[in-house]
Amino acid sequence: MSDAPMPASLRNLADARGLARAAGDSLHGVLLAGFMLYTFIGTRPFADASVAERVEGSPLDRFAVLGLFLLALVTIVVHYRAAATLFIRNLPLVAFTGFCMASMAWSDYPGLTLRRALLLVFLTTIAGGIAASLQDLRRFHTWWFLGLTGVMLLNLVGTALWPGVAITDIGVRGLYTQKNVAGLVAMITVICGATWILGATRARSIGLGLLMLLPALLFLVITKSKTSIGLTGVAVMMIAVLACAEWLGARFVLLMIALGCIAVTALIGLFAVFDFNLDALLTATLGDASFTGRDELWAFALRSAQETLLARPWLWRFLGCRPRGRSVAAAGAGHLARRCRDRHDQPSA
Repeated sequence: MSDAPMPASLRNLADARGLARAAGDSLHGVLLAGFMLYTFIGTRPFADASVAERVEGSPLDRFAVLGLFLLALVTIVVHYRAAATLFIRNLPLVAFTGFCMASMAWSDYPGLTLRRALLLVFLTTIAGGIAASLQDLRRFHTWWFLGLTGVMLLNLVGTALWPGVAITDIGVRGLYTQKNVAGLVAMITVICGATWILGATRARSIGLGLLMLLPALLFLVITKSKTSIGLTGVAVMMIAVLACAEWLGARFVLLMIALGCIAVTALIGLFAVFDFNLDALLTATLGDASFTGRDELWAFALRSAQETLLARPWLWRFLGCRPRGRSVAAAGAGHLARRCRDRHDQPSA
């Protein structure tokens, strides 16, 4: 190699590239930190806001979202090539976001729908800015796991300090508005931690990851969110199966397929034992055939969908169909409504 000094023009170009890379990394870090703070902690943690206040939002929320959105736009411009590639590869997500915006055309509450759709657009753009500026996936995964673990510790400490606010009759809600939101965040943390541990190569890192999982598991349990606990268990099992399939190869995959066929056969047999009565099967296995009252919500949603569709003939034409007689939505709503009424009319034991 020659010992001749680098020309000044090349040094300036290298310095400019280094500054641009450092600026991009700084934008990514600030955007990621702001996104996590707003999404998982919010502007009013441990607040007992009413439904009306949550619907209207707050000026601080709007300021935070708009600030992050503008920062995301700058990040996307800096990393425009990666952003263009992400846009093309995620066209279904873009289409879904556009559909949410278009839904205000048939919404009974177009103002509220518009605000929620705009929030979705802003958050999607912010997430796109984070993804476009991503340089090291493992490093990002590590910071994501650390941030979520910090959120779990904040929830546990806050629950201990303000139990009257953080603990409800049906479970711990932490700094959130309800226990199901708390369970969802805990579920995300556990799944993030499990996948991070799989990527660790040293025993020390694996042990540290397992230790960091403990606050999330504890918080998940005390939320008493059945849905989040169940989905977390399924997700962890799926992660374990996929990891074993990668390590053990085709034989393990064939074994899992065989076990899956056996499980499906056993489920059909169990269903036959209860004369193919779904309510009886769910009551015997889960103890609650209504999924903690969610069938009433489904019936309400079906009735609302029926009323919305029948009140807007242009929407039927847009969907390429025409209602004839009693619609499918009406039939489904009537069936679920009868189930709810029959269940409530039964005398208590």
